[in-house]
Amino acid sequence: MTSAQVIGKDEALKALNAQLGLPSQTAGGNPLPDIIVAVLDDRASADEIAAAAKRISALPGVDFAPYEASWHEKLRAVTQASWVGLACLGTVVALLVILVLESAVRMTTASARDEMCTLYLIGAAPGFAARPYAWRGMVLMGTAAAAALGLSAAGIKLLQPYLDRAAALYGGSVTLTLPTLELCLGFVAAAAVLGGLTSSLAALRAWRTIAKAQ
Repeated sequence: MTSAQVIGKDEALKALNAQLGLPSQTAGGNPLPDIIVAVLDDRASADEIAAAAKRISALPGVDFAPYEASWHEKLRAVTQASWVGLACLGTVVALLVILVLESAVRMTTASARDEMCTLYLIGAAPGFAARPYAWRGMVLMGTAAAAALGLSAAGIKLLQPYLDRAAALYGGSVTLTLPTLELCLGFVAAAAVLGGLTSSLAALRAWRTIAKAQ
């Protein structure tokens, strides 16, 4: 429970008359009881809502505790579907960007045969020859991962107004966000390492091919 509000029966009658457009009169008596409005956390499940209503009903002086949880389950379904959709969208975008750039890095590295051959002839070490390609792969793949996160953030920004309108129908809110900063940085770093490793392996493979041909 996040908050509770006590509404006296006179105040409740005035509010009801205002909603119905009736004059605020109490000459005929007030049939309404005092009301306690309890607000639960948005993340509460249907079982937790039912348990809270049962505990409230057991309190002294409480006649009954009506509640409606079906809207909450619908809102939870919308929220879960939104998060799943966001995860799928982000995964697809990230994989497409990374796979395309990884293929480009490998093709570019493998095509640099003339450079590798020159380095081999002047006696350069394999690690020295592969290092520039490793750095280029790290930069490209890290940039690709950052771009994927940026596209996901843009997708969230476009989707959020529609989610707000859908959630407002149930009196709740749905907010989509990217993972924490630590996870985003970890994703970019992992992509950069993968790019560097892939480029290094491609360069070393080209180096071995040249060495065998000499």
